[in-house]
Amino acid sequence: MPAIQQKLFIRNPFMQSPSTNGENVFAKLRNDVLGIDSVVPILDGTQRRYTFLDNGASTPTFKSVMKAIEDFMPWYSGVHRGTGYKSQVATELFDRARDIIGEFVGADLNDNVVIFGKNTTEAVNKMSN
Repeated sequence: MPAIQQKLFIRNPFMQSPSTNGENVFAKLRNDVLGIDSVVPILDGTQRRYTFLDNGASTPTFKSVMKAIEDFMPWYSGVHRGTGYKSQVATELFDRARDIIGEFVGADLNDNVVIFGKNTTEAVNKMSN
């Protein structure tokens, strides 16, 4: 397996024990949220740490996810659409992501399938057709 494939889908800082060096897993997760400590101006002119209350529309990403995207982008290519090296790497990683997600939720991948969707509505529509 090429090194880039190993690098891109092996790293997951949260799939470890609940505590790492005394740090609670929830504190670790909180610290990994991109922009969690952003300070913004409010109406009276003072500044406060931003509280994001619209997770239904768009949830902030994790720093580790952003890093994985940055690592992958030089290898970005058509998935299941080409025979070139980059396309083969992208396809392998895409397919492996399905396996990882299936294993994470305890799916029997012989009988179940993982569906990717942009949002809940799209995923439900895909499942209904």
